[in-house]
Amino acid sequence: MSGGVPIPGVEGYVTPRLSWPREATPTTLEPRWAGEFVSFDDWVNFATNRLAGTVDPLMGGQVGSVCVDAFGRRCTMGGHFQRARDEGAFPVRYFFDCAPAPPREHKPSSDVTIGLIMAATIVMQGHGEDTIASEILTAAGITSTSAAIMAGADPYDLEALKSVFAELERKEALEAATAVRATAP
Repeated sequence: MSGGVPIPGVEGYVTPRLSWPREATPTTLEPRWAGEFVSFDDWVNFATNRLAGTVDPLMGGQVGSVCVDAFGRRCTMGGHFQRARDEGAFPVRYFFDCAPAPPREHKPSSDVTIGLIMAATIVMQGHGEDTIASEILTAAGITSTSAAIMAGADPYDLEALKSVFAELERKEALEAATAVRATAP
């Protein structure tokens, strides 16, 4: 065979074809989240209705859903949802299609900030430690929902950290009111 590629441990040559698996081309697609199951029981009771899918206007067939647990793992069958329940990986979010990601201005420090927001989310989801999550966010300079949005936080992180942001915003307002009283004559 001419033009083939030698494969270690295999006699002869193999000619790869264009249809062989290869790395995916990078893309800027993001899932259009359609909803989430907040618990295993929520999935058991409502999955049939929520994951029924939509009809593809071009092809005419049903579009299947993609379910992803809080740890980023695909959930394709009941055992995966049971694992998510057992490991505290709910909510499980689902989507039917993707959309192009909005262009985002890259700031070198934004990767660190997003990483800290994700760490705070993991602390809240995995351990429910709102004090630690609050300290992580404060260290990152993120003390409000709007600051997290400006930093490029994911809607999932915003939802998971809603109570932490509420407490941080309450403390900030209290500190501002105390400062005003201290400067008042």
